[in-house]
Amino acid sequence: MADSALRLVAILQKIPRSPRKVALGDIRNYLAELGLTVTDRTIQRDLEKLSELFPLEVDTRSKPYGWSFMSTAKTSMPSLHPYEALTMLMAGKFLSDSLPSSLNDYLFYQKYQAADALEPYQNKKLKKWLDKIAFVSEGFNLKKANIKKSVIENVYDGLLHDKKLIIDYKDKLQQEVHPLGIILKERHIYLVCTFWRFEKPVQIALNRIKSIKVMEEKSKAPHGFSLDSFIKDGQANIVLSEEPISLKIKITIAACEHLIETPINESQVISQIDEKWNLLTATVENRQDLRWWLLGFGFQVEVVSPVSLRQEFKTMAEKMSLLYEQ
Repeated sequence: MADSALRLVAILQKIPRSPRKVALGDIRNYLAELGLTVTDRTIQRDLEKLSELFPLEVDTRSKPYGWSFMSTAKTSMPSLHPYEALTMLMAGKFLSDSLPSSLNDYLFYQKYQAADALEPYQNKKLKKWLDKIAFVSEGFNLKKANIKKSVIENVYDGLLHDKKLIIDYKDKLQQEVHPLGIILKERHIYLVCTFWRFEKPVQIALNRIKSIKVMEEKSKAPHGFSLDSFIKDGQANIVLSEEPISLKIKITIAACEHLIETPINESQVISQIDEKWNLLTATVENRQDLRWWLLGFGFQVEVVSPVSLRQEFKTMAEKMSLLYEQ
């Protein structure tokens, strides 16, 4: 009885308002993703039953037949609270490039349902909410990496169903991969996985996968693996040493202002040296992106310690100086 009720609600959630429509096969696949596997005949009976209770219609002009809420229907099912509708619209706006088509299809229908839910508020403050919110990355922005649609589809499919993958990754062909998780960064999507029978998880960029196939065999995760732990341990970044470093830098007061508002971490301490310079200390991971971050300050930062890091920057500064002397 519980599964039957859940199935009916799920079917209603999948049905869009006319003139859009959804075929029975799409409803079947949607239910299967939710763990509600039933026959087409059962779904057909459910649709006929629901059409007696809700303003549904079926387009039989061409196959596959498509179901929808009538265009004159006052609401689809279930209706959303205005804030829920805004959340759904924002998700569609900012996440669509990072999701597989199955989730994007869901968002597509939900966005229209959300728009319907906001219709009564067209003359109120909610009218232009999305026009008042923007997501802007810090720093110089590059284009997002170009990822094949088939790669995104199959990676998410293998991850969802715990299936092994066979991939061509750069110049390495027919690599056996056990998917463990997805990491979304600003311009890239990374798959955390293990290769063959190796136990050490690594991350690979989806845009570098040339071809992919989902296998029937189950994937295997290393004992005790956790994506959260993988990220917290610094493995989602290029870590140059396991031991953290005690960073000490001289930084101009002007450049330091935002670090007072948004500190590096809890260990950060800032003290003023004179009217121009502050001294900042913090315990940080020894990562490659730490160097990129420091380089971004240019002449407004001087690395004091550790000595090895100071020497790195001294060497880089000398090489940069030679470039500009030519």
